Amino acid sequence: MKKVLVLFALSVFALCSNATANMIQNGSFEIPDITDDNLNGTHWSLYDIIDGWENLTTNSAKLELQENGLYGGGFVAADGDQWIELAASQPTAIGQTISTTIGKTYTLDFAFAARPGEALMYNVLNVWITDNLLNETIVASTSGWNYFSFSFVANLAETFIGFADVHNGGRSTYGTFVDDVSVAPVPEPGTLLLLGSGLAGLAFYRRKKTTK
Repeated sequence: MKKVLVLFALSVFALCSNATANMIQNGSFEIPDITDDNLNGTHWSLYDIIDGWENLTTNSAKLELQENGLYGGGFVAADGDQWIELAASQPTAIGQTISTTIGKTYTLDFAFAARPGEALMYNVLNVWITDNLLNETIVASTSGWNYFSFSFVANLAETFIGFADVHNGGRSTYGTFVDDVSVAPVPEPGTLLLLGSGLAGLAFYRRKKTTK
C-alpha cells in the first residue's frame, strides 16, 4: 500500500509540475550573462539577439540587457540578476513563439518597471498575444516592479508573445524594463481533483500509520 501511495504521489506531482512549468525560454533574461561577457564593465550590454527571444526592432537596433548594480544597488531585477530594457538606439521590441494546445487556457505573467529617474508617463509598454488574443498598452503608474497577469485561450498550435516599448516623449533611448516573463497552462479541474485525492490519501495513510 505504501508503495502504491508513493507512486501515486509522484504521478500527481509530475502532472502538477507540467501544468505550472514555464513555457517561456529565458524569461528572466539571464542569458547571455553580462558579467561573463564583461563587455564594458558598467552592468549593461547590447546584443543583436538574446537567447529564446526574437529581435523585432527595425533598423537592426540592438537589445539591451542590464543587471543589478547599474543604478547603485537601488534597483534590482524582479527575478535573478538581469532584465531587459526595451530601448537602446530606439524603442525596441521582442517576442517569442510557444507551442500551445488549441482550446486550452494559459496565463501570461511578467514584471514591468519604469527606468529610475524617468517620468512614469514616458515608460509605456505594449504587450500582445497572437492571434488577437491580447493587445494591451500599459503606462507605468508606480516606481519599481509591478506584476501583470493575463489569461488567454489558445486558438493556434503556436502562439506568439510580444513586448514593445512605446515611445511617449522623454528620451527615446531610455525605455521600459521587463523581467520574469512566464507562460503556464491553467490546470484542468481533473488535475486539481487528482491532486486533492492524492494529498487526502497520503494524509489518511500517514494518520493511520501514526495511530498504530
